[in-house]
Amino acid sequence: MPGARGEVPLPTRSFAYQDYTKPTTELDDRVGYYARLEYRPIGPLTFDVTHYDNAGDRISDAHGQTDWETRFTNIGLRAALGPDTHLLAQAMTGQTIWGERTPMGYWTDVDFASAYVLIAHDFGGQSIAGRLDYFEVTDRSFVVDDNNDEQGWAATAAYQLMLSPQARLAFEGLHVSSDRPTRADLGIATEQDETTLQSSLKLSF
Repeated sequence: MPGARGEVPLPTRSFAYQDYTKPTTELDDRVGYYARLEYRPIGPLTFDVTHYDNAGDRISDAHGQTDWETRFTNIGLRAALGPDTHLLAQAMTGQTIWGERTPMGYWTDVDFASAYVLIAHDFGGQSIAGRLDYFEVTDRSFVVDDNNDEQGWAATAAYQLMLSPQARLAFEGLHVSSDRPTRADLGIATEQDETTLQSSLKLSF
């Protein structure tokens, strides 16, 4: 992660307006905000709602950095299903915009949404977890040769074993399925499925 004034490199693209982004650079001198509300009723439940809006002007530009207007709303749930079993769920929807408004719309206008549900259980120095994710990007801009539409889902299963207070062994399997129309421009199938298996051993001293 970058520091307060750090840079994040961007992927190689056919056009190169900028090679990196500075997430904390102030461009438009406008104040954004976020608000969070959390509710804890009697029992093992917690609900929270967060709304974020950076109030960007969409047009400011300095030293290769451009200003975007981004807003989203996030809803979360945490529940203890038992002493050793927990459920987490989250859903988010938002929009990001860049450029002057034209009669045809914005140069970049993208809606995004995601959600997940996770359940985890601990037992005898071990833990298992399963997670399902959904994600969707809808491109509403009028630039037809830069379609960012994408939709997909993912499933994750994980197992951890505490070998000792200083050693933890973990195994994880991840499957991602997605459909992105612009893959056809590269001569590959728009629908892709990927599966990753990995393990790790963490030692603490």
